[in-house]
Amino acid sequence: MFEDILKKTGAEYRRTLNHNYLVIRKSKEDDEDYELDMVMQNNIKGLLPIDIRMSEGNEYLYYEISSMQPLKRLYDHREFEWGSLKKICAELISIMSSCGEYMLDTEHLILDPSCIYMGMDDGRPALVFLPSFKDDAGKGFVSLAEFFMERVSHEDTRASRFAYSFYQTVRKDGFVISDIERLISDCDTDKDKDTDTGESRKEQDIRDITQTEPLIFDLMSDDDTEDDTGKNDKTVSVKKKEKKAEGNRKLPLAVFFTVMLICAAVIMGVIPGTDTYTAKMSGKALFLCTLAAFIIRLFRDRKKGNCKTIEVKDMDDLDDCFSEFEKKDRKQPETLPVNKETLKEKTIERKTSPDDDMGKTVFWDLEDEPAVNVLVDKKGKEYSLEHFPFVIGKKADLADLVLNDKTVSRIHAELTEENGKVFIQDCNSTNGTFLNGIQLNGNERLALSREDEIEIGRVKLEYR
Repeated sequence: MFEDILKKTGAEYRRTLNHNYLVIRKSKEDDEDYELDMVMQNNIKGLLPIDIRMSEGNEYLYYEISSMQPLKRLYDHREFEWGSLKKICAELISIMSSCGEYMLDTEHLILDPSCIYMGMDDGRPALVFLPSFKDDAGKGFVSLAEFFMERVSHEDTRASRFAYSFYQTVRKDGFVISDIERLISDCDTDKDKDTDTGESRKEQDIRDITQTEPLIFDLMSDDDTEDDTGKNDKTVSVKKKEKKAEGNRKLPLAVFFTVMLICAAVIMGVIPGTDTYTAKMSGKALFLCTLAAFIIRLFRDRKKGNCKTIEVKDMDDLDDCFSEFEKKDRKQPETLPVNKETLKEKTIERKTSPDDDMGKTVFWDLEDEPAVNVLVDKKGKEYSLEHFPFVIGKKADLADLVLNDKTVSRIHAELTEENGKVFIQDCNSTNGTFLNGIQLNGNERLALSREDEIEIGRVKLEYR
């Protein structure tokens, strides 16, 4: 929609020494419009400041857009979350309200994402008010809703729900601004309900794990969790249940081994009427078997006793606990010995023949190679252009190439690709973008060639 407006009004971008402007030729419909005078004489919140200038016998409306970026550019490869959606829509409602206070028709506001300019300091939107433009049937809101739908984060439930509801609402005939206010309020209400009645994810995970029937973890009793001052330290003791059952079996086993040893001693010397040699040999055999069984049992108990008790105070400790169990159960791959003679026998020898030309040599055409787009700084460091659009600036969360220099704007320039060619465009930067020493106009887009020199503020880069 905005592209059609640019063509119809002859709009363009211009820059002076340190200012950037969106310039639209003034139409005859604007000559006697009191709304234009109202905007120019008052600093109305949320509207771009307007100045009228003469050029070649024509009047032009100059909209100040210095240090601002279009909403579309900011979210070219970012996603909307609930916080950003809520702030943008709340600010748009506030702008509509301000227009009503000054008796301005809100149908003259351009709501296309390419024409909603976001302040880089406060993150607030500013709109173009153009009296000769009229938004028929709320097409601007529909365009904005479609933009939200395309770029909303599907991992953010409230953002997705709001974007869809917003889209459905603005497409209805006769919708009003209060409908959008209601949508925002409903999403906030849903959040409050989740906060008041919902259990945090980590708490739910711990509760589910500790209450499962085939449990591998036990909660400590109240007596175990109280310290000297009587306060509960809320510590969860993690241990295997088999250990408890094992302790219950230790007493009967000890009694059994003791009885067997006594029986061996009795057989060796106390039973009357038996051959002395036979009794002694039978007693010794029983004694040795019992002793061996006892040692084996003791060794197995000690091996199982290596299982240690782990204290879990939060979900991170619980994750460490699971990782430790996984390491114990994981089997290491066996390294098989390599028989060099067998390997040598199985090696397939390449057969040669008189007709074998060892592979044909082909002509190496540079055009057949895929283009590798990189930017190189004066120190020789390369920055690969792995995707487009590629943003250059100093704001880390918005720029793909971050240049920490005072003369670089937060979003300074943007590289795009079209039909195999790479283009560079200035993004309303304060100090401008230069290509081979020539400064680009505001939002001017030029094609790059190999070994072109790009100046971003005072930072020089070479395109290769």
